[in-house]
Amino acid sequence: MSVAARGVRVSLRTSPGSTLSDCLNTLRTCGAKAPQIASGRTMTFIRSIGRWAMTGLLINGIIGSGIFGVPGELTHLLGRASPIAMVFAALGMAIIMAVITEVASQFSDPGGPYLYVRTAFGRFFGLQIGWFWLLAIIGGAAANANRFVMYLAGFLPPVGHGWGRTLA
Repeated sequence: MSVAARGVRVSLRTSPGSTLSDCLNTLRTCGAKAPQIASGRTMTFIRSIGRWAMTGLLINGIIGSGIFGVPGELTHLLGRASPIAMVFAALGMAIIMAVITEVASQFSDPGGPYLYVRTAFGRFFGLQIGWFWLLAIIGGAAANANRFVMYLAGFLPPVGHGWGRTLA
């Protein structure tokens, strides 16, 4: 069976009637690293996002995910100490980002935190991290939607409470 992807043709020796999933399962079972291309080169995972593209995506995610709501809430809760709290939060995030960057540099496979934890602690804990990562993304999206409706209520007051808030 041969598979073509992005102009590269990969040939796998299979029995008649084999499907693509059978071929992939065979590769995984045998522990094959990567299929060989006809010219003898090995197909590998290509990191297509560079350092500056990733930095831009990170800044876009921070600005686009409710950063305008956080200072208002902090000022409401902490008063004049809110800038100091923002500096401490930034230092804490810098430490976390440095650790994740160091761990990520040790792996060439895709998978993120799931892969790192699965490699270090096993499949069960990797699965837990995968689910918590998913829940964090869903929770963040819900918080952003809530913040959007709060801002929208400033322009359309009926959206701020009752059925209007539910429908918005």
